[in-house]
Amino acid sequence: MSSNQADEQPIASSSRQSVTRLKSPFVGEVSLPADLLSAFNLATHAISNARQIVLTCQMFAAAGDSEEEVAGYGRLIAESAKEIWAEYAYHTSLANVAQELAEAADPGSHFGGTSAHEAALSYADRVLDAVWWVADPLQHSQFRRHRAVQMDVSRIPVRLWSIAKQLAKTSWPDCDALIAACQAEACRAASRRSPKTDSHRPPSASIGEPTIWFHATRCYSADGVNMRTVTVEEDDVLQAFLWNKPELGIPELTKVCGGYDFPRIIDGLRAKYGAVFAKSIQKPSPGAPGMYVVRVKKVPKAN
Repeated sequence: MSSNQADEQPIASSSRQSVTRLKSPFVGEVSLPADLLSAFNLATHAISNARQIVLTCQMFAAAGDSEEEVAGYGRLIAESAKEIWAEYAYHTSLANVAQELAEAADPGSHFGGTSAHEAALSYADRVLDAVWWVADPLQHSQFRRHRAVQMDVSRIPVRLWSIAKQLAKTSWPDCDALIAACQAEACRAASRRSPKTDSHRPPSASIGEPTIWFHATRCYSADGVNMRTVTVEEDDVLQAFLWNKPELGIPELTKVCGGYDFPRIIDGLRAKYGAVFAKSIQKPSPGAPGMYVVRVKKVPKAN
C-alpha cells in the first residue's frame, strides 16, 4: 500500500499528534537530525503496531475463546490498526529522505525493501491489509483507492479467528532486527551528511534580514542549522511565501493554500518552536487588512 499513490490522504485527528512530530525517538535512544528522526519514528511506530497485531492474534489463537477474551484481543488489534492508518498522512516524512536511507542501507538488512525504513512501512501495510481484507471486505476495495476510507474496526472481534488464520499464513520479519536495521541505517545516513560549518551556513542566517530557512519536507530553521519540524498546515503557509513572494495578504494566501485560518497559523509559527521564527514574520497592524511579510528561503547546497 505504501508503494501506491492514493487519491486522498487520511485526515489525522486534531487531538492526535503524529509520531513524526516527536522530538525524541519513538523507540530506543538515538540522536538524529529532525528529518531523519521523523522517518525513523514513522518506521518504528509502524513496526511496533504491526507486531502488536501479529502477536495479539498469536496469543488469541493459543488461548481460549471466551467472549471477554475475544473482545479484549479485538480492542488491541483495533487500536493498533487505527494507529497504523493514522500515520498514512505523514508518509511523506520518509519520502523526503528515502534516497539517503537507501544509500545508507546495509545490503543484508533491506528486508525486501530499498531500505529498512521502507520495509518497515511495507510490513505494517501488509499486516493492516490482511486484517482489513477479513474484517471489512466491502471497505477494503475502497481503501485501495482512497486511503481516507477508514476500516470498520467494530467487526474485528467477530472475525478474529479468520484474521488470526489470515496472518498465520505469512512469515513476518523479526521486528527487533528490523528496528535495529532502521536505527543503524538512520545513523549512517546522518553521518554521511556534510558537517555544518560556518562556511556552509546560509549567509543571512546570522546577518542581514531575519529569514526562515527551508531544509526539507516540513523542516525549517532560523539559523540554517537547527531544524524544527512544523505541522502540515504551517508547511503549506511557509511554502506559499517561499514560492511566491515575502509579502502576501489573506486573499493571496487563500488562493494558494485554500481556506486555512491564517492568523492562527501565523501566530502559532511566531509563538511555537521557542519563538525562533518570530523575527522573520511581520504581521499587519491590529485591525488592518494589510500584508503578512514572511521571509522564507531554501538552504543553499554545500559545495
